[in-house]
Amino acid sequence: MDLRRRLQDALGDIYFFDRELGAAGMSRVFLAHDMVLRRKVVIKVLPPELAAAVNLERFKREIHFAAKLQHPHIVPLLTAGVADGLPYYVMPFIEGESLGTKLNREGELSVPETVRILSDVLSALAHAHVNGVIHRDIKPDNVLLTGDHAVVADFGVAKALSASTDPGSGSGLTSAGLAIGTPAYMSPEQSAGDPSADHRSDIYAVGAMGYQLLTGYPVFTARSPQAMFAAHATQRPEPITSRRPAVPARIAAVIMRALEKKPADRPQSAREMLNDLEAAATPSGETITTPATSSVPPPSMAQSSKASERRGMYMVIVAAIVLLSLSSTSWYWYKRRQPTPIQTPSLVVLPFQNLGNPSDAYFADGMTEEISSRLGRLGGLRIIGRQSALAYANSKKTVSEIGKELGVTYVLAGSVRWDRSRPGRNLVRVNPALLRVSDGTQVWSEPAEDELTGIFKMQSRVAEHVASALRVQLSAGDAKSLAAIPTGNIEAYDFYLRGKEALRGSRGSDMVVAANHFERATQLDPGFSQAYAALGVAHTDALWFLADVSPARLQKARKAIDQALKLDPNLPAAHNALGNYYYHGKLDYPAALKEFSVAEGLSPNDAEAIAFKSRVERRQGKWGEALADARRSVELDPRNTIYIYDYAYGLMLIRQYDSADAMFRRGTDIDPSDWHGHQGRAYVALLGSGNVSLAIAHLKEAQARIDPNQFSTYVIGFPWPAYLDKSLLEALNAARPTGGLDQKLFYYQNRGIMAYDLKDTVAMRAIGDSMLKLVPRNIETGLFDQDMRALMAAAYAFRGDKAKALEEARSGTVPAVAARDAVRAGDYLVVLGSVAAVVGANDEAIAAFAKALAIPSSASRASLRVDPMFENLRKDPRFQKLIAPQ
Repeated sequence: MDLRRRLQDALGDIYFFDRELGAAGMSRVFLAHDMVLRRKVVIKVLPPELAAAVNLERFKREIHFAAKLQHPHIVPLLTAGVADGLPYYVMPFIEGESLGTKLNREGELSVPETVRILSDVLSALAHAHVNGVIHRDIKPDNVLLTGDHAVVADFGVAKALSASTDPGSGSGLTSAGLAIGTPAYMSPEQSAGDPSADHRSDIYAVGAMGYQLLTGYPVFTARSPQAMFAAHATQRPEPITSRRPAVPARIAAVIMRALEKKPADRPQSAREMLNDLEAAATPSGETITTPATSSVPPPSMAQSSKASERRGMYMVIVAAIVLLSLSSTSWYWYKRRQPTPIQTPSLVVLPFQNLGNPSDAYFADGMTEEISSRLGRLGGLRIIGRQSALAYANSKKTVSEIGKELGVTYVLAGSVRWDRSRPGRNLVRVNPALLRVSDGTQVWSEPAEDELTGIFKMQSRVAEHVASALRVQLSAGDAKSLAAIPTGNIEAYDFYLRGKEALRGSRGSDMVVAANHFERATQLDPGFSQAYAALGVAHTDALWFLADVSPARLQKARKAIDQALKLDPNLPAAHNALGNYYYHGKLDYPAALKEFSVAEGLSPNDAEAIAFKSRVERRQGKWGEALADARRSVELDPRNTIYIYDYAYGLMLIRQYDSADAMFRRGTDIDPSDWHGHQGRAYVALLGSGNVSLAIAHLKEAQARIDPNQFSTYVIGFPWPAYLDKSLLEALNAARPTGGLDQKLFYYQNRGIMAYDLKDTVAMRAIGDSMLKLVPRNIETGLFDQDMRALMAAAYAFRGDKAKALEEARSGTVPAVAARDAVRAGDYLVVLGSVAAVVGANDEAIAAFAKALAIPSSASRASLRVDPMFENLRKDPRFQKLIAPQ
């Protein structure tokens, strides 16, 4: 009888076996359905030829001990037992992929991603070690990537298998030709078969895994397990920085310390190594932290550590001649990803359904946003951002499906009816329901009806009941925040909601409309702090989107924000508005960062504040912090494509092209009709590998998914290589210079690039003339002067005016300009290099691109090798050397 059938017969009352996923060293792995709880599980079973070597009662006892571990970065053991004489254990089925699969596909990972993965693994180990459980087989295949986190599988399994065999009987696993552990990641003492090897073997394995993540190669490579064990015992690993010089020395030092031969020379606990890694990854950190008292392992571990130290030299000698066979104790088969389990209650507030007049949809949206905003200020609760929640408006998906996609444990849904059917009748009815994702059951529901004037009390009651149902501990400040009434004037609130709706637009005219609504709200209620904060944002962004670049507009913004802070100094929206004022209105990045940090502190779930922090940090050249915050904003608002593309853009600038492409692809999966994801993938194809055909394929996919009228306005920003394809060329020719000033300048600049590539000098000159008429040269704030000079440089280059083109282009690369903005520093170098190439100033072009390639920027050697704009420049041997593959 085959193994699957044997197991089905033995466990048929509990599990239905779907299929075998594969073999994993000692285990056979099956996908099954839990018939009681209606969920997918993975069942791993020891086959008959090896089951004979295991003491079944001891195995069950050991595996049940490991099953007590509960931690967000540990895949739990659900149960274990013996079926028809075969020991088995059950884990949840997690859709995603293993770190091993990712490594095989991508090779070395970025430093920030490596730090994040190792931090999650070390957090899991710290919890397990303090509870007396050693993993004994840490390796990439046992680390699973779920969402943006890592979880560790098979905790305690290696121990259960080794402890349940009798090495003196001749029938143990070693005698059967199998060892506990994986040679590429086994410590010297573990390789030697030392029964007293302690938790510091796991530390060594983390070091070996970290080495591979950063370099793309294992610490040692050998053809046999014996040679691998000898290498771990006797050879010094090649320094990480020798294999990959870009890795920060402090981070490399933490990994190399974990690979010390003697356990006493490694970090003495997972918590210590985690502290060291976090300190090394923090630019402001100056020393690697020492272990805290709380990270000291249990006494039994400490005693075994001392014993292990005395045997250090013995291990080095013995490990070199140990003869064991290669094995693997675990393996998962994954297809897709799902978010990691979390300890803090997590919630998404879905858009409340509007049951009233269709024109009242903005009112229902406002109700949803206000409840979500109130809950978002609670530190003991994780709230998914509004944009991700909006994706599920009118969705037919189940609560379980939504929860899985967003990584939340609870869903708050509901409906709103604003009844104005009869004169004097102004009732609002709210019907909320809090649902548990795991089983779809209703945790709480309490319909409420009140006059419109009581709407804020209803919002407060809903938020308070949700917090209570989720057992969130409320401070006095939290309770006050939940009960706050933003305005007593319903008409003012109505104008505020209309302004918020307009503020979600992307044009300067939308900002002006929003400002008018907010202005009216503040006139009706001079004490409406939220309306003043929103008014400040609208005024600032009317300038940012070039709808009104006058100093008066910016002065109005600051006046409104100051009033908001005067009315409520602790209003997160007011600090966000002030951060936006400094960022978009003054280009004062230190001041902006301070305000966004304050907003984040006041509202821990504010994805917007964290996303803006990331953008500011990027401008300051704080790339590590910028990417970490960008990743956090995506975690809090996982279906917000704006944040996803922001993160992808940062990855692209630091030339992590594979990771950038994955994020752009994530965005297109969410919204296939969003141009930005397809555009991003096309850019990555050119920048990463110079793959022109792939870039065209991405643009063609966008064309198939986007309205043709919209597509033509988008694709004009990508003239090359779009014009190489007939249908894309037709779309390019259909584009027209419509919209605001920023859109018209965008159109002419890219049309000029296309004319240059196609050697149409007549069109180039006409386009240059059009640009010179449009580019404003007297922006009194000076905010956009440098950007406008870059456009002037392009216009003069199209006209063939070499001297003026270079003069304007050089202005962006002066040290004072470059030092203020790390993103624009790269942009302006690319502008200078491109303009110089167009006008034939090869020396200046080569120098500019050499600098751009040395810093985060949109310049890449692969793209410069294929872009027709640089066809003449590529004839220069100096440029050929600069762009040669490295």
